[in-house]
Amino acid sequence: MNKTADPRIARLGGGVGRIYLWEDASLWIGHGSGRVMPHAHHAVQLTLSLDETVFELHEAGSPPARSRFALVPAHLRHVFNGRGGQVGHVFVAPESREGRALMERFGKDAIARLPDADCAPAVAAMARSFFGARRDEQAVTSAARTLVRTLAGTDAPRPLDPRIAKVRAHVARHAAGKLALADAARAVHLSPERLRHLFMQEMGTTFRAYVVWQRLLHASATMMDGASWTEAAHAAGFADSAHLSRSFRRMFGVSPTMIVRDEMPAASVSRAIA
Repeated sequence: MNKTADPRIARLGGGVGRIYLWEDASLWIGHGSGRVMPHAHHAVQLTLSLDETVFELHEAGSPPARSRFALVPAHLRHVFNGRGGQVGHVFVAPESREGRALMERFGKDAIARLPDADCAPAVAAMARSFFGARRDEQAVTSAARTLVRTLAGTDAPRPLDPRIAKVRAHVARHAAGKLALADAARAVHLSPERLRHLFMQEMGTTFRAYVVWQRLLHASATMMDGASWTEAAHAAGFADSAHLSRSFRRMFGVSPTMIVRDEMPAASVSRAIA
């Protein structure tokens, strides 16, 4: 896999920004949109104000709360309002080493404020590198990855069960085709029922929901490479674009048509999504 960050220009929910992808994480950076409908997704989300704007981020059903740096645990239903500011969202796979460490440090059940001392230096570097007169994309992603490592800390979390690690690889290889629990179970020599239980225990979500998440990432990458959303839906294993749209709204709180690809030279785009 190419671990180099992959820049993809996108229109993000009413604001223009860019998406950078690397193994087990991605950065969505740009001018924040307005209010995004309640949603939940399979990722630990770091939401960062890159200027003086204080965004609104709160659990669905709770009163609005304002912050500059916050973490949303995986699968927590939440609402976001960027209030037109400069915003960065870092999505980290919760089953990755850093994702697991983030939830061990900041919790799995509620939105957590992130310490200013940990965030401010990396956020300033991201803002300077992205919004400055000369954009330095390598510095943008380097700052984001440094921030994730800083917040995750140095203590290694309990390693992922190797059988589940193999299932993740199986899903990555077959994201665009048929992905049945029984087939994944055979690949790791477990019964489907045992794998269902172990997967939930290790990943915090069902096998089916994880497959949908991976297909959404695959569809987004395909669209950013120039395909239409209809073409991306079929390439990622969705029955049709309507199925993709429903899943996207549930996971990200916006319609996929709100993410619009701007033209880039083909040589500048390299796939880095697993």
